[in-house]
Amino acid sequence: MSYATYISRSDSGLFYFRLRLPPPVASVLGVKEVRRSLSTKERTEAMRKALSLYEDIHRVEQATRNPGNCLPLPPSLQKYSRRHASARAYQDPRLILEKGLEHYKREHRHLWTEKTAQEVEAIISRFDFGAARKFADIADLNAQAQAWCDGQAMDRPCPEDRTVRVRDAFAQEQPLLLPLPDDDFPVAERIEVSLGKTPYARFDTNDYSVPAQHVRRSLTVFATAQRVRILDGATVVASHPRSYDRGQQIEDPAHIRALEDTKRSARQHRATDALVACVPSVKDLLVQAAAHGYSLGAVTRGLMALLQRYPAQELDQAVRDALARGVPHPNNVLLALDARRHVRGEAPPTPVQLPEHLRSRDVTVQPHRLDSYGQLTERPDDDEPECEPA
Repeated sequence: MSYATYISRSDSGLFYFRLRLPPPVASVLGVKEVRRSLSTKERTEAMRKALSLYEDIHRVEQATRNPGNCLPLPPSLQKYSRRHASARAYQDPRLILEKGLEHYKREHRHLWTEKTAQEVEAIISRFDFGAARKFADIADLNAQAQAWCDGQAMDRPCPEDRTVRVRDAFAQEQPLLLPLPDDDFPVAERIEVSLGKTPYARFDTNDYSVPAQHVRRSLTVFATAQRVRILDGATVVASHPRSYDRGQQIEDPAHIRALEDTKRSARQHRATDALVACVPSVKDLLVQAAAHGYSLGAVTRGLMALLQRYPAQELDQAVRDALARGVPHPNNVLLALDARRHVRGEAPPTPVQLPEHLRSRDVTVQPHRLDSYGQLTERPDDDEPECEPA
């Protein structure tokens, strides 16, 4: 009759359980194997008890591999907690990891380097601090990390001397260290960014606004945990609260207002310059219109509409007549134009509306070469000799 490999039967007929433990479980329980009597001579009862004990050992092994899910020792293994200190600290993930690392260091001494030790320390800290931790925002997470560093991390045993805590080790070394400087060490992240046509600097997947005069230039971004500063040389051109979102636009309202004013004034100046170049007397009319409180944008649009219907010389003379009457407004200029036209006995100018097919004749079409169309009629086998039938 065959039994499981971890069950044996003595000469007296009693069944025994015997299993060599995996290294992580052995480091927790302090023994290399579990051997005990199942206290029965019945095969079915022995199989049931052995399976239950095997499942308890398997759960302990799974818990050592996932320190965040550690459970109390099963009752069948609690007697080992009186023998070994690591079993009493079974619920401490850090001690479990450290025991596993001690086993790894003994078995793989040639692979254990200083870099490996630093990476392992980072892994232990992540399991100890970050496992299933809840936080509202980055500031809350940083506050919890600071509390963990000042509390639990300081109270852990010192790696070099397990009899003292890290807090006490720091206190002993404090008199031997040099004092810190009065000025804080700059810890801002620094990168160079190149701006395109839009006044935004890209940093960490977000766009931060800058004054419009800094477009198409290379700027420097200094980012801390709270703020993002953008510098042109040694001059700070923009400062924003740091955003940890993705694809966001963080704007300063002053930058947007300045850009709108620049665009509006540039559009107005383009029309004004074109108008003054054709009708020089318009410059004096705009000055007087501003003094009367008229909207310069409306005045400019009205004069541009008149320039499209009347010759520039005729419009210039009408503007002079309007200035002589002291009414610097496009309506008065239109009255002067109608009066001069009436004196000459001319009909009112009417805009010419051309049909669509006439307007399309003036569209410029860029011709392209036609030799590429010849390739469509060529056959691949034109240059190959024809095969004569045998």
